[in-house]
Amino acid sequence: MQYLLSPDQKALELPVGELRFPALLTRPKKPRALILFVPGWKSSRFSTRSLFLSRELNRCHFATLLFDLLTPQENNEDLLSGKFSFDLKLTSGRLSAITSHLSACLKLKIGYFGNSTGGAAALMATLKQKLPKVTVLSSARLDLIFSQLPEVRAKTCLIAAGAAPVHLHLNRRAYRRLKCLKKLKIIPGATQLFEETGKLEEAAKTAREWFEKHL
Repeated sequence: MQYLLSPDQKALELPVGELRFPALLTRPKKPRALILFVPGWKSSRFSTRSLFLSRELNRCHFATLLFDLLTPQENNEDLLSGKFSFDLKLTSGRLSAITSHLSACLKLKIGYFGNSTGGAAALMATLKQKLPKVTVLSSARLDLIFSQLPEVRAKTCLIAAGAAPVHLHLNRRAYRRLKCLKKLKIIPGATQLFEETGKLEEAAKTAREWFEKHL
């Protein structure tokens, strides 16, 4: 898939040990912080939802980084089985390595925007390192790290789809379990992917306000 870069965008490769993961950095003038979009199962740096959310944050002077956490070979297998996306030790470890690399290279505060299993990986990564301290999680599979939620210290906003009963239940459960500064935003009428008219825009507004307030 080809993606046409604009003047404020740059294609990167992020090192994790001997592996290299492609990424797209968008850096507006005088960015206030850097938001890392943590992909979940069946998602990638080309996700149309992530690209939309990224653009909305760019308009408010947040730099954004969209990247992959799986190799092409891993991704092909993962699409069928979820074997790698649900391996949170693997994905959170890679995310921690990427965050450490970026912290050393860029003099910007860092936040996470995680989706699905990527949301669980994002919170798990915050337990391994001092940064980031602010996260936004959309339809996150926090049931995968339920026992560890009381240990989270990052300021965490959960965005839940009001018309996706299973995910709504999981987010409510996770919210009660979290002991950090937290918010649960339920978007009425939205299903898990926020495909209904205006719902993704509402999710973007929630994320922007959380990052502006806490990052």
